[in-house]
Amino acid sequence: MRIVGLGINAWDDASLSAIRAIRDSCAVYCSPIHIEFARAHMSGSTELYVVNEHLADDRSRDRSYDIVVHRILDQLTKSTKVSWLTSGDPTINCGVSQGLLKACVDQGITLKLVSGVPAAPVV
Repeated sequence: MRIVGLGINAWDDASLSAIRAIRDSCAVYCSPIHIEFARAHMSGSTELYVVNEHLADDRSRDRSYDIVVHRILDQLTKSTKVSWLTSGDPTINCGVSQGLLKACVDQGITLKLVSGVPAAPVV
């Protein structure tokens, strides 16, 4: 399982590490803003899953994040090469990333953080 940070604008900020992580994934989960970037860098056999649950107005954001985390964790039963793409830093940017970190720790799942943001945008 990987959480891949893409920077503020993936097309300008994402590092080669982020692109390699996407290319090496069997399944990629992302929000609608990263669809084209993910498709441009996935291998031909990679499955793309677009996450929209966090955009729903009819439930709390925390509940929406939980739903997405469970969707991603369910995929781990099929493959360990699953990536969640997120803007910015892979550890603090969004509720889905935070939920994945906690769930992986709680369940003993190996998790790799790919800080796909080169130093220049950070400075």
